[in-house]
Amino acid sequence: MLPNTTTIAQLQTLLEQADTLHLSTRARERLSWFLHFASSGRSVSATCAHFGISRATFQRWLDRFDVENPHTLEERSHHPHTVRQSAVPQAVIEYIRAYRLDNPQMGKEKIADLLWTDHHVLLSASTVGRIIDRECLYFDGTPLHWKKRVRQNEQSTQSISPKAPVIQQVDVVLQTHESHLSDQIRIQSVEQSFFSRMKMKWKPLRAAIFVVSVMINIALLLAILEGIAWHRDAEATHAAPTPLPVVKTFLDSTVSDAR
Repeated sequence: MLPNTTTIAQLQTLLEQADTLHLSTRARERLSWFLHFASSGRSVSATCAHFGISRATFQRWLDRFDVENPHTLEERSHHPHTVRQSAVPQAVIEYIRAYRLDNPQMGKEKIADLLWTDHHVLLSASTVGRIIDRECLYFDGTPLHWKKRVRQNEQSTQSISPKAPVIQQVDVVLQTHESHLSDQIRIQSVEQSFFSRMKMKWKPLRAAIFVVSVMINIALLLAILEGIAWHRDAEATHAAPTPLPVVKTFLDSTVSDAR
């Protein structure tokens, strides 16, 4: 609970020192709640209405807040304090890593069989799958493997403590950025190889289409020329001169006299 001795000046000082104290954005928002709470006559209803939060949420963080330790406004980690260590020896994990490096698409069932055949190590396929996921053994250039690696890098970045040295945070960010760049370069190379293969496959078909189109154009041109010639012949036939009636009478009389 916020003590009555806590002053507005103390809360304002904490907000001003938020960068120095490495407070998260959410912690600063909660600190603003309490500053408004102290400034509004300690009215819970007015504060909740102003920030659009429930009374239960405000009360929960109010009970947790300690003026002497503003990091009490940070989200608590839900990870267990004691994590069960894997019973699988590191050498077996390296075997799995080598299999995945040699064939990134090799499945957990195949790896389990190879572990027994090559090294007499008995592991279930589900155990192999958990090791692949935990160790992030995704080395292929497919979008699925790329997403797995990106998610692993984001989790490693978020796991840094707020009190960690700035140099360590910068190193992790740089490693993540380099990983993103390498993944993007790998994906671009895969896409380029894919399109180059498709281009090689389409090249004979494109040549055949070109030849067919040329032949069709030539056939159309010949048909047009033939139509023009036929039209001219038809015009010439209809335009042939017919003898006038006077000429026809003269010719008929001449023929009769000759007989």
